[in-house]
Amino acid sequence: MKKLIITIQNNISDEQALNYVLQVVKKGRISKNNKSYCHCTLIDNKIVVLANNNKNDTFIIQDYVF
Repeated sequence: MKKLIITIQNNISDEQALNYVLQVVKKGRISKNNKSYCHCTLIDNKIVVLANNNKNDTFIIQDYVF
């Protein structure tokens, strides 16, 4: 069975978090020789979506701090 795990590390809604992850997923698996979603995606210069693919696809959503 395949899983998507989403960790939200800011105060956005679940719906907005899903929208951010959807943006990354729509771009496809472009990292690790097309085996993983983009490792780090900056959205609207304010949100970072980190992706990792070990056994499951894991996404971490956090505020962009510069």
